[in-house]
Amino acid sequence: MKVHNAITCEDIRTEDNGKFILIGVFQENIVVPTIPFTLGLAWWLQFYCNREGTISFEFEARRNSHAVATATFDGNVLDHTKPVTTAIPRVPIKIESEGIISLHIREKGTRWKKITEVVVRRREV
Repeated sequence: MKVHNAITCEDIRTEDNGKFILIGVFQENIVVPTIPFTLGLAWWLQFYCNREGTISFEFEARRNSHAVATATFDGNVLDHTKPVTTAIPRVPIKIESEGIISLHIREKGTRWKKITEVVVRRREV
């Protein structure tokens, strides 16, 4: 498995025609007004699988290396030369300190691999 795109945003919606709408796309930093703060995050992902057939992946969001949310993806890959696209819906994450929020992926039974991260900072007053 190889990640092609990993975008962190506030929300993701899907149109009737299958197009994704990414709302509030973050770059490498998230600035919150105060700490503690509850932040809703979603991820839009494209990744390549090394084979066709049934696949099953697990995702884990971490705040400063501690798991705060999990998701699974089960699907069928028809052409391994094209990326698989999926969206992890908005998850509330309690921010208790400045630090890093990262997203990890693994095929069931394998080791976790970090695919993206953002730094959370408190806004300077």
